[in-house]
Amino acid sequence: MNLASSIYPRKISVKVITALSALALLLAMTLATLPAKAAAGISLENTTVRPGVYPVISGSGFQVGERVDMWLTSPDGQVVSYGNTYTDSTGSFAAYSTQVAVDSSDTAAVKNGKTIDIAGTWYVTARGISSNTLSYASFTVVTPTLQASTYSTWNSMVTVTYSGTNFFPGEQVSLWVTDSTGKVIPVTYAWADGQGLLPAVSASTDSSSTTPLNTLTFAAGTAPYTLSAHGNTSGQTVYTQIK
Repeated sequence: MNLASSIYPRKISVKVITALSALALLLAMTLATLPAKAAAGISLENTTVRPGVYPVISGSGFQVGERVDMWLTSPDGQVVSYGNTYTDSTGSFAAYSTQVAVDSSDTAAVKNGKTIDIAGTWYVTARGISSNTLSYASFTVVTPTLQASTYSTWNSMVTVTYSGTNFFPGEQVSLWVTDSTGKVIPVTYAWADGQGLLPAVSASTDSSSTTPLNTLTFAAGTAPYTLSAHGNTSGQTVYTQIK
């Protein structure tokens, strides 16, 4: 009896340990083959946009059917709500974008934040309401550009060709010329096209004239001249010396 009690417990212990070790090894191998859940995150369709263009956002790794709230933070630190969306059966959402309504009581800073109207680096924050998961992404709003060059000078009149980029889509743009003495010569206004390009006409010539369509003509002053353009919706102003 004493001999059995001193031998068999040790044999049973060894078998149990061996079985547990094999089970642990099998469990470790099984876990190693399981795909890891990706961390929640958002991405932007474009990381560089012109003023007035809202970011297009996709996300993944959130909970299934979870509401995801979003905010925009402007370069001056103003934070505005960017609405919300819901994830699908995979915990993802795609191509979310919305236009933020501006209220008459909004301050200038809030209005700028709602209309994407400040050049610089912006941030999007997304938060899963159920999981409390946060994710961030950034994008850059670029400033308008303007180019102009002399096309012809005739009978005290100057004609220049011009072009611009990064204005609000379809906005009216006021144009004026300033000569070297500071005299302002009103010219006209133009319209940006759907891509924010100025003017909203082809640079090619029409069938009845050899003059390009993207031209301005004004009474000659004292050269050199500067052309200025002001977006009447975006409030963006840019200028360039006429070459």
